[in-house]
Amino acid sequence: MTHTGERFSQQDHAALTRALALPAEAPIGARVHIEPPGLPPLDGEVTWSDNQRIEVRTGDGLYTFHHLPGAVLLFHHLFRTDAQGAETAWQQWLTSLLAERS
Repeated sequence: MTHTGERFSQQDHAALTRALALPAEAPIGARVHIEPPGLPPLDGEVTWSDNQRIEVRTGDGLYTFHHLPGAVLLFHHLFRTDAQGAETAWQQWLTSLLAERS
């Protein structure tokens, strides 16, 4: 989770879609590609998208990027066994992404 202060969630949604290489209105089935530092590349497919949430399924996990006024949350359910350090790496990625917006 990263606190975003009073920033509008639409701005966070735009930052997330850009970072995930998605169009502003991410359609279900859209392909996602991202290479977060300290993590393996993420290649997946959008399984849900609305004005508060983007869900992505990959071969080794499920990811939900949930944005509300004042906070952005990232949930992940990883199927692989080598997931040590993933939480810290994703937190750093999210904090860095949203810091660029400040």
